[in-house]
Amino acid sequence: MGKLAAVTCETVKPNDAGDRLLGDGDGLFLRIRPNGTKTWSVEYEFKGVRRKFTVGLYVRTGAPGASIGEWLRHGRLPLTQARAILGEWKAARRAGHDPVIEWETLLASERADETAREAAVAAEANQPTVREVVGQFMAKHMERKKSAPSIRYRLDRMSAMLGDRKIRNVTRQNVIEMLEKIAEGQREGKSAKQLAGEVLTQAKRLWRFAEAREWVVASCIEKLTRKDINARPVITRCSPAA
Repeated sequence: MGKLAAVTCETVKPNDAGDRLLGDGDGLFLRIRPNGTKTWSVEYEFKGVRRKFTVGLYVRTGAPGASIGEWLRHGRLPLTQARAILGEWKAARRAGHDPVIEWETLLASERADETAREAAVAAEANQPTVREVVGQFMAKHMERKKSAPSIRYRLDRMSAMLGDRKIRNVTRQNVIEMLEKIAEGQREGKSAKQLAGEVLTQAKRLWRFAEAREWVVASCIEKLTRKDINARPVITRCSPAA
């Protein structure tokens, strides 16, 4: 049995002069700060190294969860749970493990994983959409050029179907499906298939622009041809006069 009682943990008063330390035995201590804050700390020696670790604040009610890890993450523990942690850590030391080092290593690994996840989310958020790449391409390469309106029209046809996607996530199949839809349409005075081929030509320029800026690893459509999407217009020749 430990030396502390639950009622003692609840009613003990602080010292004005400094911290007050109450021992429960086997290295478990309740520290009472002058401001009244109460914390649990565990002290032990492992392979000649002295450890001192604060496991959490004292509270009267139990921490949620059924595992030591959940209690430590919660960080607010009654006497019974503080003793349970002490007992598990004593067993870990007998088995040749340093529980404080292992716990801190686990927390560091979890923080590193979370940092990596946050960085990946931020990197994904910073990746431009197809529509944003079109805007930059037009501003940097097509400004004041006579061909700008016609090129913008072709790229806008693509953006109507793919514009909200991150360009890094657009696949070759996505582009093919977009071009085939354009090729099935109608446009007065010009074959829809011809327009699809022209959109492909400008899309390739756009993907090379994105590749140069490392928004894509490599263009997924560089080897795509008009033949692949049946985007070559059928030329009707007039029969010679009889």
